[in-house]
Amino acid sequence: MGVSLLGSSWGSSGSCACKQCTTTPKNPNPDPKNWKLLQVDNYGPYVVVDLHYPDCTNYEGRKVMVFRASFQQLREQGAIDPHFGVGDKIFPIARFEPTEDGWWDACHYARRKEREELDE
Repeated sequence: MGVSLLGSSWGSSGSCACKQCTTTPKNPNPDPKNWKLLQVDNYGPYVVVDLHYPDCTNYEGRKVMVFRASFQQLREQGAIDPHFGVGDKIFPIARFEPTEDGWWDACHYARRKEREELDE
């Protein structure tokens, strides 16, 4: 049930129900095929990426992630889903807050994982 605000009616879904509006609210979930690389750093078999998903609304669409893959492998995959998963595709093994501190935490994590593998 919407409440009329200056001639507009906002439904419980958060979208405008008036006849004048033609905009559709952005999906909070990113489109894995629509991303832009902001930063990348490699640590042996691990890569840290900061990606921007322009159609995603949370954290302004930024995702800081660690993958056990090279950036080349991620790029060849095309779609980079920031959600954890299993299967044939490459999924992140860790995600961090998309801030400068989060970036450094992700790099430290990847560096530690690299060292653990070297020690085995």
